[in-house]
Formats: sequence, C-alpha cells, structure tokens
Amino acid sequence: MISSSQLSNMKLSRVVLVCFLAVIIIMVPSMTYLDTIQGDQKSQRTFKTRNIDVFAPPPSNFNGLYISCNVTNIDIPNSQFKARFVIRPIGSLAVNGADPVFNRPSVPFTMILGPQIITFPANRPITAQSVDLPFTASNINKYPFDRFESEFILNANVVSSNTSLVNASLPIGFSIVGTIQSIRFDADLVDDVVASAMILNIKLFGYRSFTVQFFSMFILICMWILSFTIFILSVTLWFRDRKVEPPTIAITTSLLFALPAVRNTQPGIPNIGCTVDLAGFFWNMFLVMVSSVLLMTNYILKYQRDNKFNKAP
Repeated sequence: MISSSQLSNMKLSRVVLVCFLAVIIIMVPSMTYLDTIQGDQKSQRTFKTRNIDVFAPPPSNFNGLYISCNVTNIDIPNSQFKARFVIRPIGSLAVNGADPVFNRPSVPFTMILGPQIITFPANRPITAQSVDLPFTASNINKYPFDRFESEFILNANVVSSNTSLVNASLPIGFSIVGTIQSIRFDADLVDDVVASAMILNIKLFGYRSFTVQFFSMFILICMWILSFTIFILSVTLWFRDRKVEPPTIAITTSLLFALPAVRNTQPGIPNIGCTVDLAGFFWNMFLVMVSSVLLMTNYILKYQRDNKFNKAP
C-alpha cells in the first residue's frame, strides 16, 4: 500500500517535472529564435557627406566615392577591430562614368582611411583595403557587459597630376556592417561639421551579444548553486554530527578542479580577475574549499570517535 505521504510526494514530483519540462520547452526555442533574429539584424548603418541621402544608395547624379566597410573580426588582446573597406568611385569620378567591376578612378586621389593614408592612381583598379582600427575605449573587466569603441576618419582629396598637391575634396558616402559571432555592433556619425572638406568622423561600438550575456549569467548562477549546495551539505553534516562518507569528500574536492573549467565555458571570457569572477567564481571556490575542509575534518573526528566507542572492552 502506498501511504498518503508517498502519494503526495509522487504528485509533487510530477508537478516539478512538468514545470521543468515546460520551462525547457519555452526557453530553448525562444532563445534560439532570439539568437537567430539578432544574427540577422547586423549593424547596417549608412552615413553621408552633403551630397548623399542617409540610409539610401547613392543617387544617380552623385559624383564621388562610396565606401562600404565590413567589420570582419575583433582582436581584443591587441585592442583593435579588423575591417575591410571597399571603395567605389561613382559618376564622373569613375572611368567612363561607371566601372563596377574594377573600380577604376578617373583621377588620382589620396584617402585617409582610419589610421592609414593611401594614394590611388588614376585608371588603376582599387582593391579592397584591410585596416586595423584601434580601440579608443574599452573595459574588458566588465565582461559580459563590456564595450569596445573605435573612432576613425574618412577623407578623400584629388591629387594634382603635376604638383602632387591636394587641390579638391571628394564627396564620400559610407556604409558599415558588422558580422562577428557573439559580438553586436553599432556605429554613429560623430562629427560632420567640416562639410566643405567632406570629412566623415565615424565612431564604432562593439558589445557582447544577448546570447553571451545570458549564458554568462546562467553559468554564474549554476556555480553559485553548486558551491552553496555543497556548503549547506557540509555544515549540515557537521552540526548534526553525522559521519561523512569518503565519496562525499571526493565529490566536493573534485569541484575545486571542475569550477575553473565551468567558468571558462563562458564565450570569450578574459583571464581570471574580471568583475564576473568577483561576483561569483572567487567566492564559489572559497565555499567549496571551506566545505572540503569541514567534510574532511568531520570524517577524521567521526572516525576517531567510532574507533573509541567500538573498541572491545
């Protein structure tokens, strides 16, 4: 016969199981969908100088340079974004008025492309330029809520074929897209006050994606649950004066080696010492260490007492 308490426990276990399955069924598809949406919504921003409409391709009467930037990587140890710039002369600046295949300019010009200054000769194809954009601000210790910033300038000037002096500025249109896994991007036009010189001052921002932030917090909570549960177990056994079995000690001490591995599963986490470690990992290791000492001390004392009381008269 099943007692009423056993029946109640069975019902409770079923309720807990159903609730757990419901959370899994809801959370897994939702998180997958949000991650897919965030991946599709790349940071696509378009900026202008005075002759281009914002958030639109260059008009048919535009005569200047249209620059497309693709942020291909973020090098956090070296504090820089890696970007690829495609430069297209349009209108009268292109050979024969249009040269979409080779991107050949009709006049030579010098361009400030972030930290680089490049001269492009006339009637020569313009190849894509890979540029390293150094961070102007970052704080990796705030992982997973850190932010990376870079600021760079775009400016193009026609070079006189006779004296190599700059004699005219070129209109510039600019678009940017960021497509790095686990990083989301944003960009802003910092300053366009020098309209006559047609200078674009762009600020680029990089953030951890929502998926990375959620998973990091999930790992943090899991480490707290593991360490606090082990601590409660060791304290309970100590004050209830119960004997500790060796497997319990083995499981607890193994967590001292398992927690660093669990901590490192967080995507792109920096070396030990960031803010998220102060919020969890350091204290988790401390709790597990204290629990291991309590369990081993309890085992030694209990073993001595058992031997004393079980000793034959």
